[in-house]
Amino acid sequence: MGSWKYEIVHDYNATRLIKEFREENLKLKNSKGMDDDETDCIIYAEKDNHTISLGKVLLVKMSDAMIDYYYKYNKPDDLPKYWAKYIYDENKDNKTFQFNEEEISDAFLKSITLQRKLMSIPALELQNYFKKITENLSDDYRKEGKFSREQWDPTLKSDEYLFAKPELAINYFVQKSETLKNRLTKFRKQLEHIKSFKVVGKEFKIQTIEDIIKGIDDNIKCLENFKKWMIESRDDIKLNIAYFCGIYNGIVEFIAGFIDIALLAINIVISDLLGGEINLEFLEIREAVEETLSKILQNPGKVFNDIIEAVKNYKYSRYDDPKLNQYQLQYNEGEDTILAVDIIITIVTIIKALAKLAKLLPKFTKWIEEVLARGGKGARKIINKIKKVTLEDVLKWNKKDWLTAKILKFSDDGNTFRNSIRLLQREEENIFNIVAHGSDNGKFVDYAGTWKNAEDYANIIKAEGWTEGTKIRLVSCYSGSLKNGFAAKLAKILQVEVEAPTLRIRVDDLGNFVHDKSGKFIIFKP
Repeated sequence: MGSWKYEIVHDYNATRLIKEFREENLKLKNSKGMDDDETDCIIYAEKDNHTISLGKVLLVKMSDAMIDYYYKYNKPDDLPKYWAKYIYDENKDNKTFQFNEEEISDAFLKSITLQRKLMSIPALELQNYFKKITENLSDDYRKEGKFSREQWDPTLKSDEYLFAKPELAINYFVQKSETLKNRLTKFRKQLEHIKSFKVVGKEFKIQTIEDIIKGIDDNIKCLENFKKWMIESRDDIKLNIAYFCGIYNGIVEFIAGFIDIALLAINIVISDLLGGEINLEFLEIREAVEETLSKILQNPGKVFNDIIEAVKNYKYSRYDDPKLNQYQLQYNEGEDTILAVDIIITIVTIIKALAKLAKLLPKFTKWIEEVLARGGKGARKIINKIKKVTLEDVLKWNKKDWLTAKILKFSDDGNTFRNSIRLLQREEENIFNIVAHGSDNGKFVDYAGTWKNAEDYANIIKAEGWTEGTKIRLVSCYSGSLKNGFAAKLAKILQVEVEAPTLRIRVDDLGNFVHDKSGKFIIFKP
């Protein structure tokens, strides 16, 4: 960057990067321009490891002197490209900085827009147009795709009741399936029109929309297979019509929820691509949206296969509610069967773990809450997964509560919080789990936003209430990657076994540990 000085802050934790971006940085305050030795800009670069990526966080904070130079330069539009090329050339072999020249240039322009509070009119117009054509889209799926109570409950004696002749019940399920398939096909065509677009002569292609289109194609195929299965099961359906209406409406709700999440993801990507005002709240929920969408798109066929297996194996437990008739009980059990499918439980867990995300998905969240409130099999399964501790309870926990659960949560961000909650789903173990970010070199572990070595950490662990002699597990990436690294030193200092991962690690929704590639846990002895 010529005589401009910059530094790059890397992190897998986008939330922490955003927090640092928000805070005032004295280094930039001291910058007077090109002629001094002070830092002129700081680049906050996320290292993303999600299956579905809505775009890695790349934020640039520029000094006032640098922004003033931009506006006084005779060709200001050339400066971000020049700065970007310089940074890219210096970092193109750096595996932790995976951004191209165009992305870096756009980040500079976004910084100027944010810091000088400029707005991009074309961006706002396109966002408003997208909002207009997708408004109430998932509501239409719910309204036209579902069976109403009047259609499946004969006790209401409604003219809308469909199943006076049970042997013809399958025909209505097939018709509903065709309606749902046609709506998905229409939505797919709408996405085809916006998967690439031009702004000020520049073409943008959105990979996330491509991924969602593929997911819709997979869901359409799955619906066809599900329809064939229903035809084969017509005899069972006519005997348990209300139950199968609950099953089918649950599937419609799941697909409508997928549409809601897909639209939210597209809005996030368009907001970033068009260089409008940076929405830091959207950036904070990005990782949760990525994770949710990844789960849905990972294997849509498995969702429907699991539903079919759940229906085959479901034993009517009957809700204990004297206010409901037999048809309502059957219907509720049908919806609850959907909620009890593992992948849907996973999605529910992610959404409920982040209040901001739940608020952005109000219709899907409302359905989830209604089914959970009935206390059926799906609700019991979720409660068992979190060991009867509600999210509201966990949010009120203090250090003593976490210590009782043998969890020391030392990084303060969404990923660490989710991993800590998921650890609660494991069976009781006589082991202390330390949940924090680990450095790539295997020598340091994060404590409240600061990298600490093993010596410092030993003192911290003792002060936080660790019981002497109790085995320690580090849920910290790379902390066990070196023979004489962080974990090995901690074991020697504390004279206790320390279990640590060799590569990146996370906790899934069943409480299982998921290692990156060939990663594994290694036990270091004192």
